[in-house]
Amino acid sequence: MFMKKYYLLLSLIIISFFKVCIGYAEQKFEETQNLVEDAALEWNDSFPSSFYDGAFLGDGLQGAMVMRDKDNSDSLRMLLGHYKAIAHYSIPQWEYCNSRVYAGSIVITPKGDTKQERMKLDLWNGEINGSVNTVKGKFEWTLMSDRKNKVFIVSLLASGEEKPF
Repeated sequence: MFMKKYYLLLSLIIISFFKVCIGYAEQKFEETQNLVEDAALEWNDSFPSSFYDGAFLGDGLQGAMVMRDKDNSDSLRMLLGHYKAIAHYSIPQWEYCNSRVYAGSIVITPKGDTKQERMKLDLWNGEINGSVNTVKGKFEWTLMSDRKNKVFIVSLLASGEEKPF
């Protein structure tokens, strides 16, 4: 009889301890999420034109940089790379590419002149998203790196004369 009461008391103590721990962990998780969400980088009314000022995204295996296209100031360029793609020479006019060979790039060029643009590096969700308002419509985009499948995912939603994109 004594042992049953002892195990019952011990079980209640352990359950109470775990409830306190779970509550504490949930509180810390929310605090961490708020801290990281507050640290998100945002660009309003202008995309960066320099590689060094662009939005970066990566998972340790693959990475991307998002910036204004240097060949067309209305376009947005997403440079995509992988850590296994390297070279032992420099690429002319790309001083930051001494050993990088980009796997490719995605260039988004609107049909109309740009009125307003915005971009956000969402650190909590691990994605870059943005929107461009033009005189002919609007398009919104999101770029994320999927490490499990080793791919980049770009979604694009356009309206007005920007559609079909």
